[in-house]
Amino acid sequence: MEPNEDMRREAERALSGFTGFIPVDAPAEDTGLSAHSVDFITVAQAFHWFDADRFREECRRILRPDGRVVLVWNSRIPDTAWYRANDRICRQWCPAYKGFSGGSDENPDDFSGFFNGGCDYEAFQNDRKLTLEQFIGGSLSASYAPREGDMHLQSFIDELTSLFHRYAEGGILTIPQVTRSYTGGV
Repeated sequence: MEPNEDMRREAERALSGFTGFIPVDAPAEDTGLSAHSVDFITVAQAFHWFDADRFREECRRILRPDGRVVLVWNSRIPDTAWYRANDRICRQWCPAYKGFSGGSDENPDDFSGFFNGGCDYEAFQNDRKLTLEQFIGGSLSASYAPREGDMHLQSFIDELTSLFHRYAEGGILTIPQVTRSYTGGV
């Protein structure tokens, strides 16, 4: 499910070679999938965009009995100098920036109202290793990033480039992050 045309087109470009990949132009709250047709629903990096109540109802509608929902985030580790510098740059040049991952603290307790009877929580270290091009491209793909024609775009890119060179080793920036998953019934 991807209601954003640009993001859906990128997924189609990257995933079209996989059998079973079927892109759908629909929001998470109204998928158009058949009732009781899904065993697992996986949401990666996007739950903070959803209307949680409407999404929960859609999950209940399309999940088979005993189906589960998995919410997954890759989160930067905030107690690092790199994180603080990247956060400062985003706050300075991105008016829509509310924090990485939508500002969510990603605490299991934050999801107690979404899951029926709580959830299983897992977390593990999952550092990202990026070239300059990947780092800039990923930063510009964020919903809060300045867009083409924005007077802050070049300043944002310049500061990100400087940040990259300050922390990269051998042309690779290692971004300390943790992957968190929350799994449960709804």
